[in-house]
Amino acid sequence: MKWASALARDPSGEGAVSRALEVIDRELDATPDLLLVFISTALLKEAPIVLARLRERFPGATLIGCSGSGVIGAGREAEDVPALSLMAASLPGVRLEAQSLRAGDRPAFASRPKAVFLFGDPFTFKPEALLAWLDESVPGVVTTGALASGGSSPGGHRLFLDERVHTSGAVCVALSGNLEVEAVVAQ
Repeated sequence: MKWASALARDPSGEGAVSRALEVIDRELDATPDLLLVFISTALLKEAPIVLARLRERFPGATLIGCSGSGVIGAGREAEDVPALSLMAASLPGVRLEAQSLRAGDRPAFASRPKAVFLFGDPFTFKPEALLAWLDESVPGVVTTGALASGGSSPGGHRLFLDERVHTSGAVCVALSGNLEVEAVVAQ
């Protein structure tokens, strides 16, 4: 299992994704199975370019993430500027199950997850009920994620799942199989 992280500041989606991919290629030295993508609201209009390039480069990877007024990657933060944060993971022996959710939906997992990454729109998705359900239905699962930020009204945030862009609800990916997960929270 290997992880790499990049933060690229660039006013163009093509420039940002090119810079991020240079870092990922150098640091990961493997084909990623999972891509966590966070695009700042200042770069959001370029999201289709970023997602298309990532899908073209890594067609078999599960891609998930959201927009944010600020993004963090490679130990640095970029706030209120055009930026892309990309985390890539090579996860041999790990099964990934990704899905989009609407308000009130419960995810269906083929395998019992050890971890769930969950990203939601704060106007249309209230995570409390889903988190309580996960705690009850899948004891011991590590759930982490974020609410998208930077938008000022419904439809102003973006959630990414593979090549699809959602403006409401939530997206999640469950990880099961050969892995151990510990959540570490830093503010």
